Amino acid sequence: MKTIPTGTKDSALILSSIGEILHLQGKYEDAEEIYRKALEIRRNSYASTHPLIANSLVNLARIYRRKSKNDKALVIFKEALTIQEECYKHSHVDIAMNLNNIATTLLFQGMIKEANSYLTRAISILRKYYQSDHINIIQVF
Repeated sequence: MKTIPTGTKDSALILSSIGEILHLQGKYEDAEEIYRKALEIRRNSYASTHPLIANSLVNLARIYRRKSKNDKALVIFKEALTIQEECYKHSHVDIAMNLNNIATTLLFQGMIKEANSYLTRAISILRKYYQSDHINIIQVF
């Protein structure tokens, strides 16, 4: 990792990709560390409402959910949602995917009614972009 230029926007992208690989390998502690570094770089490089910051937050929250730290994951997913809604003005696929992340986390916590409201909103957004048999809509159901 010493060959990655540190502190640049490009290095944040590279770190995010490495974090995803580690995540897929089940190396959650390592992935968390890498995702945190990418988030820090992006926070130092972009405005606070930039979609790449939301992206980094979602990556980090997914790790916390995987580690059964659902309360922490939920806070971070919601922080990302706030940024996404500011960037995209409420109707974007990234918002729908994150609404689904929030709903899934709520389901893990047994909060079915609240999860349903997030899923309903996610499906409403996805239907604007995809046909009803598209994989992104099917996965939300």
